[in-house]
Parts: sequence; structure tokens; C-alpha cells
Amino acid sequence: MKKLLSAALLTVAALPASAEGFYAGFGVANVEANEAGESWSSTNAGVTLGYEVNEYIAVEGEASFVLSEGSLMGVDVGNKHMGAFVKFALPTSGPFTPHARLGYVKGEATASGNGVSISVDETAVSYGVGASYDFGSTALRVDYTVADFGETDTKVLAIGTVWKF
Repeated sequence: MKKLLSAALLTVAALPASAEGFYAGFGVANVEANEAGESWSSTNAGVTLGYEVNEYIAVEGEASFVLSEGSLMGVDVGNKHMGAFVKFALPTSGPFTPHARLGYVKGEATASGNGVSISVDETAVSYGVGASYDFGSTALRVDYTVADFGETDTKVLAIGTVWKF
């Protein structure tokens, strides 16, 4: 996985100085986690920055921040993450473009209650599928991404808007 991240960083470093091919996105996501038969979720805001190397491959980074925590056994729990991905698109003749993603993420779960807060963070390989619908310089995008953090499985369903530069 370190080779994948290194290749993505080298690709970005070798990009031309113009903004063509760059994009940024903002959206909301439901982040659901499951560990030892217990599950919780949070509602997050997410940002994405990316570069389309060509019509088939893009590199992107993303981060999410908790908007609304979930509850597990009476304790407030939120999940946030940041990661780097390679996105593989399958261009079509119309505005609809499906894609698959493969990357590496760092996730953090924070539980708080009765004046005490505990955070746990882990890293994992992450993968998913999604699609975008282009409206010219903007697009509507939906992603479903999963990560296995050892004892904890995480699923993210996100919807957002992407602006192309």
C-alpha cells in the first residue's frame, strides 16, 4: 500500500502547473461502523481534492468531519477519516460516469460521555464504488466506500457536489 501512496504522490508532484484536471468536492456522508456485533454511525461533512490524470485515472485525497454523533450504549460516538485514493473511471458517452476507488485511510472513532472522551485511530486499505453525473464544470457524485480496521468494519455512503477547474 505504501507503494500505491508513493506512486500517487509522485504523480501529483509531476503534474503541470495549470489547474486543468483538478477538482474539489464537498458533501455529506453517513459513516457506519461495526465492532463485535455492536454498531454506530455518524453524519459527516466531507471534502475531496483530486486530479484527473486522464479520463480513466484520478488521484484524490479526502477528509470527513463529524456533524452529528451517533450513540452506542448511551455514549456519543463519532467517526472521522482522511485518506488518499486512486479512482478508476469508466467514461460513457453521456454525463453518467461510474468509478471504483482503492486507497489507504486513517480513521478515528471518538466516544464521549459523562465528561470523559476517548479516541481510537487506525489505518486500513479502503475500496469502493461510485458514480458521478456531470453538469459541465460541476457534477453530482455518490460514493460507497468500505474499510476494514481489523476488529472494526466501516462503511461510508456519501453524496456531494464536485467542481472542476
